[in-house]
Amino acid sequence: VYSRKPGDDTFWFTGKVARVSDVTPEQAVARQWSLIETHAARLRPIELYPRRGKLELWTAPGDSEMDVAYNRATVQFVKMKRPEEGVEGLGAIKPGFVGFQGEIYEAGEDGFRTWRNDDGMPSQPEITATPEEVVERAPNDAEMEKIQEMLKGKDLNELFDNE
Repeated sequence: VYSRKPGDDTFWFTGKVARVSDVTPEQAVARQWSLIETHAARLRPIELYPRRGKLELWTAPGDSEMDVAYNRATVQFVKMKRPEEGVEGLGAIKPGFVGFQGEIYEAGEDGFRTWRNDDGMPSQPEITATPEEVVERAPNDAEMEKIQEMLKGKDLNELFDNE
């Protein structure tokens, strides 16, 4: 789940929803809207807190984090309806049918954000590595000396799991 101020192109990763199989993502978000929006506002107090109560929540397909980070055009965010906008079947969704795992920042972490258009598509070009940037080569003599110096006096067996 990503949150943004209406009309802004910055989408902040807020957390993930869980749901049983016959609950739609839209229902899962709508059932927990207040929790998710409050979490987003507290997670980003400068950017989102001033607009709490009016934030937009968007979802991305499951397991798409890397594709989102690379701005891949195969991932489109979907804007969720607020509960008061009429989410079909919402009244039948019991609390035990859904869950929310909010994003938590480690010390010094800035938080993940992405830039999207109003249609949920990336507003930035896809991040790719050109063949020139992908280097597969053996270390040169100077690099080998540095590696050997780092490993000097260490038991190599301690560096690897012996499973």
